[in-house]
Amino acid sequence: YHEKGNIIFSYPQNELEKALSIMLFYHDIGKGTLFFQEYLQSKRDNTPYNYDDDLRKHALISAVYAGYKAHLSIQDDICNSILPIAVFYCIRKHHGNLINLNDDIGISKPKWKIIEEQWKFLDLNSVDERNPLLFSDAKDYIDDLYWQVDDFITSIENYNLMNLFFSILTYADKNEAAFSERVETKSLNNDHCNLIENYKSKKFDTNPVSKLNVVRNSIFNDCKNAIKTGRILSVNVPTGSGKTLTVINTALKILKDDPSIKKIIYTLPFTSVIDQTQKVIREVFELSNYDADDYIIVHHHLAEAEFKLDEDFIKGDSAQFLIENWDAPIILTTFWQLFNTLLSGKNKQLRKFHNIADSIIILDEIQSVRHEYWELIKVILQNFSTQFNCMIILMTATMPLIFKEEENEILSLISKERRDGYFRKLSRYKLFSINELENISTDELYLKVKEHLLKEKQKSFLFVFNTIKSSINFFNLLKEDFMDEELIYLSTNIIPVDRIDRIEKIKNNANRKIIVSTQLIEAGVDIDLDIVYRDFAPFDSLIQTAGRCNRNNSEIKGEVYIFKLYDSEKNKNFCNFIYSTSTLHATDSIIKDCNGLPESELLSLIVLYYKKIISISSSQESIDILKYVKRLEYENIEKDFKLIEDNIPNVLIFIEKDEKATELLLEFNEIIKIEDKIERKNRFLEIKKDFYSYSISININPSNISLLNSLPEIGNYKLIDKDMLSSLYDKMIGYNGDFNNFF
Repeated sequence: YHEKGNIIFSYPQNELEKALSIMLFYHDIGKGTLFFQEYLQSKRDNTPYNYDDDLRKHALISAVYAGYKAHLSIQDDICNSILPIAVFYCIRKHHGNLINLNDDIGISKPKWKIIEEQWKFLDLNSVDERNPLLFSDAKDYIDDLYWQVDDFITSIENYNLMNLFFSILTYADKNEAAFSERVETKSLNNDHCNLIENYKSKKFDTNPVSKLNVVRNSIFNDCKNAIKTGRILSVNVPTGSGKTLTVINTALKILKDDPSIKKIIYTLPFTSVIDQTQKVIREVFELSNYDADDYIIVHHHLAEAEFKLDEDFIKGDSAQFLIENWDAPIILTTFWQLFNTLLSGKNKQLRKFHNIADSIIILDEIQSVRHEYWELIKVILQNFSTQFNCMIILMTATMPLIFKEEENEILSLISKERRDGYFRKLSRYKLFSINELENISTDELYLKVKEHLLKEKQKSFLFVFNTIKSSINFFNLLKEDFMDEELIYLSTNIIPVDRIDRIEKIKNNANRKIIVSTQLIEAGVDIDLDIVYRDFAPFDSLIQTAGRCNRNNSEIKGEVYIFKLYDSEKNKNFCNFIYSTSTLHATDSIIKDCNGLPESELLSLIVLYYKKIISISSSQESIDILKYVKRLEYENIEKDFKLIEDNIPNVLIFIEKDEKATELLLEFNEIIKIEDKIERKNRFLEIKKDFYSYSISININPSNISLLNSLPEIGNYKLIDKDMLSSLYDKMIGYNGDFNNFF
C-alpha cells in the first residue's frame, strides 16, 4: 500500500492505514482457537478430529474480531461507519469470492453460537493481545453493521475501497503461503525511455523513404512531443500507421517524466493479436541487450505458464500464480483480464486489482468493446484512473465516442488538424458496394468474383465473411475454378498452430494469393492485400477489414467491395446472425451510396456512424451494472457484465493432426491419470500452450450434437484422432463436421 503513494480516497490517510493494518494483522486470528489447532494436529498425526467441523473454520471469527477491533481503533466518525465494514467483509470472504454485500453482511444465530464457542477457546497470548475483546461487545457491534451497510453501498469510491482492501489481503496471504517472502521483479527506469527510438534506428534506418513511413514518423513524433495532461488520452490514426511502437514509446516517456507511474499494462481484445504484439515488444528489449523475460508478462488463458524468477524459469502452478499477480513492469493481456478485474468479485481476479495502480493502461483496438458498455467503461475508467493514479490511452483507427473530446473527457495526443491530415494523406483504397447493397446469394456473388479474379490475375484477393458456414460455401466454389492458385482459408475451424502458419505465409509470400476468412482477420493482423471483399457488418468492422487493403500504400489504389450476403435457407442476411440491428442500420444509412468513396473521407463518416449509434441505442445495460457497482452487488455484476458473450454452449476438440499432436495427446493421457490434483494441474500447465494450439472450440447446435456426442473423450475434451482426420478435419478448411458455427 505504501508503494502506491498516489492512491486517492476521501478518507483520512492515517485511518485507511490503520484499518488496513488491523485487517492484515488479524485476518487469521481465528486459527488461534483450540479447534483449529486440534485440526492441524490431527492432520499432522493422521488421527481423528473429534470436534464439530464448523468449529475449526477461522474466517468468520477472524472477521468479527478484526471488524470490532477496527471500530474501536478508528477515530474519524465517517471512517468508523465505513472502514470496519471493509475489514470485516474482506476477512470473511478472503478464502472465497465477494458476493452481494447487502445479502452477506449478517450472521445467522447458528453461526453466532459457533463463534461464541470458538471465542471461549481463542488463545491470544501468541500474538500478545493484551486487552482481548469481549464476545458480547463484538457481537453487538457486528450485528449492528447490518444497519450501517447502507452508508457503504452508495458510491464507486467505496466499491474501489473494498476491492483494494480485498486485493491486498488476498495477494499478501497467498504470496506468503506460496513463497514465504515477496517475489521481487525488475522495474523500468530512465534508461528504458529510449528503447523504441533505439529499436527504430536499428530496425528501420535502412528502409526506403516512402509516403507511409513519413506519416508513421510524423505520428510517432507528434505523440512523443505531446503535452500529456489529463488521465484519459487517445491515439486515433489510420490502420497500418505504426500505432504499437508509437504508443509504447509514448508510455515510456510518461514513465520517465512521472516517477509515480511504475508500469505499462497493454491490453488487446484478441489473444491472437497478443502474440504478434509480444513478438515486437520482446524484440524492442532484446535489440537494446535487455532480457525481455525480466520485464514482460503475457497473461491470457492460452499463454504459457512460465515465469522468470531470479535467474531461473519456473513452470506450472507457481508460474501461473505469479503471472496472475501482474508483478512486472510490462503486462501484455486481454480486455477480458483487465475489465473482469475492475468489474468482478472473484478472488483470483481481484488479487491483482491493487497492482493496476500507478499504471499506464493501453487499450488497443478499443472499438471492439460493444456500445452497450460505453457508459460503464467510461465511468469505471474515469474513477479508477483518478483514484489509482493511472493514465489510460485509447488507441484505434476507428475511435468510438466513449469519451467526449469537446467536453475535455479525453485528450488526443495528436491535434484534430494533424489527425485529419493523416487520414487524408493515407488514401490507400476506395470503397465500393456490390448490387447497391441489395441482398445477394453466394452463387450470385461468386459469378461477380470469378469474373474479377480472371480479370485481375496478378492481384491478391481477400474475402471476409460473417460466418464459418458462408465462408466455407464460398471457398468450395473457389476450389472448383481456382485450385491451381494459392488458396488460403482462415477461421476458428482451423487449429491455432495452422492459423499462425497461414498468416505468416500470407505476410511473407509476395505472389498472388486468394484468401477466404471470417472476421478473425479484422483487426491487428498485419497483412497487405490488393483487393478486399467484405460481407456487410458494422461500419467500424468494415473499416478495420479495409485496413488489410493496400496497407503499405502502394501507388496503385486498393479496392474494397461491400456486399450483403443472404441465407435463403434461414431467410436472413448472414450479418444479422452476429451483429446488432442498431449497428447495421446505422451502417446502412452511411454507406448506401459509397461507390468510389476514398479512405481519406472515412474519418468524418466514422464520427457520424458513432453519433448515430449513440442516438439509436440504449445505455441501460451500463446504467444497471453501475447501479450494482455502487451497491457492491458483485454477483449481479458478474451475472450481467459479459465482455465476451458466452451464452452459446460449446465443446473443445483436440485435433491429432501431426506427430507433435500425437506426443501431446500421449502426455495428456498420462496427466489425467495423476491422482494428486495439484501435480495434475502443474503437469498440464507445462503443455497447456502447445495443447491449446491443436484445439478448437465448436458451438453446439441441433445439427451437430449427435456427431459431437459420438466423439471419444479425453478429460474435458473431445478428440478427433488420426483415423478421423480424413472425414472430420479437412487440410484446407479445418473442422468440417458441420457448418453452423457462427464465429
